Amino acid sequence: MPGSTNIHTTAEQAAAQHQGVCQDMTQIFLSLCRVEDIPCRYCAGLFEGEGATHAWAEVYTDGLWLGLDPTNAVAVTEHHIKLAQGRDHADCPIECGIFRGSAIQQMELHAAVQPLHQGGNP
Repeated sequence: MPGSTNIHTTAEQAAAQHQGVCQDMTQIFLSLCRVEDIPCRYCAGLFEGEGATHAWAEVYTDGLWLGLDPTNAVAVTEHHIKLAQGRDHADCPIECGIFRGSAIQQMELHAAVQPLHQGGNP
């Protein structure tokens, strides 16, 4: 539910209100993994289609990192493009910038990801 939370919303707050966005679902999932001592990390990037950035988790099992997307209830595939990984959202600031001066500014990000087809034309 876009707009129901922000980057300062904790996993506990998102779980209590039963709504959030991908970063919230991922933070809740990571919290549950950590309670069970499952090694895990937060991933941020893009997902095929149009919209904002996306977040998912990776868990370490059997010597491999396995990507899981709790928002879409799927395993991570080639449709997920990882740009950053860390402990949580704060470690993966892919939507940040530096503003200087006295002007009031706001940044918006919109991404469009589509597969490239062989032969030149999409």
